[in-house]
Amino acid sequence: MTVTDTARFVRIAPALPVPDVRAAAEFYRDRMGFTITDQFETLALLDRDGSKLQLWRGEARGGLAARKENPGLRDFTIWVDDVDATHEEFVAKGLPVLEIPEDFPYGSRHAMYHDLNGYVILTSGPLRGAAR
Repeated sequence: MTVTDTARFVRIAPALPVPDVRAAAEFYRDRMGFTITDQFETLALLDRDGSKLQLWRGEARGGLAARKENPGLRDFTIWVDDVDATHEEFVAKGLPVLEIPEDFPYGSRHAMYHDLNGYVILTSGPLRGAAR
């Protein structure tokens, strides 16, 4: 029996250490449209369209500094059905943009942003004009 016969992944949720849980949760709510589903002094749980995010109190280790040596570095990816519509939403909400939407030769479209703690967020979706 193989692993795929016995179990499958049903969800994954990045867990990011942040120095101020409340400020980080409010940032993801206000700039990216997440809903804060639970919030405690040391932990916040967020959701948007079934995509989960956990924020816990700790030293932030965002990728902005490391991107100087590796421009493709990101801390997590959010797969979306329309990179351009998501980009327009994020820009309207003031999310800091690192890279505007661009098609890549391997068949996907990406844009890149960062949060208040320097975490780098990639959105990925179908090429512009591709069937969804």
